Amino acid sequence: TDVLYIKVREENRVLSKSCHIAIGITKDGDREIIGFMIQSGESEETWTTFFEYLKERGLQGTELVISDAHKGLVSAIRKSFTNVSWQRCQVHF
Repeated sequence: TDVLYIKVREENRVLSKSCHIAIGITKDGDREIIGFMIQSGESEETWTTFFEYLKERGLQGTELVISDAHKGLVSAIRKSFTNVSWQRCQVHF
């Protein structure tokens, strides 16, 4: 999981928005985009909303979540995915 900041046009203004992205690995080892969501920023609340959205779309069987160490993100992972391992991304280390 990660966030990509993008510029969007909204009400005749250009704003910076966060695009929350989750990529998963299938049992066959293929990588797939599980989902994305455009939000106003990055916080525990926005990450929790994103994870709830993924679960509503059928996400299940999560064994490991890899992300940066953003406090809100790590907290949302712990809240949303109990008994699931978390690993800090080597790129963000």
